[in-house]
Amino acid sequence: MTEIEVKTFFERIRKQQGYKESLEQERKVVWADISTVKAIDYEKARVTGGSQSDIGRMLERAHERCNQVDKEIIKAIEELNRLRGQAHELLLLCENELQKGVLTDRYLRYMPWEAISEKYHYSENQLFRIRNDACKTIAAHSRQCLP
Repeated sequence: MTEIEVKTFFERIRKQQGYKESLEQERKVVWADISTVKAIDYEKARVTGGSQSDIGRMLERAHERCNQVDKEIIKAIEELNRLRGQAHELLLLCENELQKGVLTDRYLRYMPWEAISEKYHYSENQLFRIRNDACKTIAAHSRQCLP
């Protein structure tokens, strides 16, 4: 792997996490839609033009969408776990604990640069250099491991 491929790989993990979180948010929206469906109030005047199965069809479509989103979430989690496993293997190639910590916090714990900066007491620019050095180290070691 090259340094750029290592960076791209770790960024892919963050993107996959964001995708999973988007799906989870979508699921919440679908459930909110389901909870807002109202039943017929027989005390009020009758409305013409509708049918009794309208609410049933709406709920059925919402449940189908929810099931579809659940399947997408499961696929996203499986892919995320696969990527995390590969990331842990790559982190073993990095000997510097600070570099490992920065990569772990950023790409596996999804921390923003500001929080990592506060945690390690480094500026963001210094953290970028640490990350870049870690990617160089991983790239160099991965080339040595290849046949």
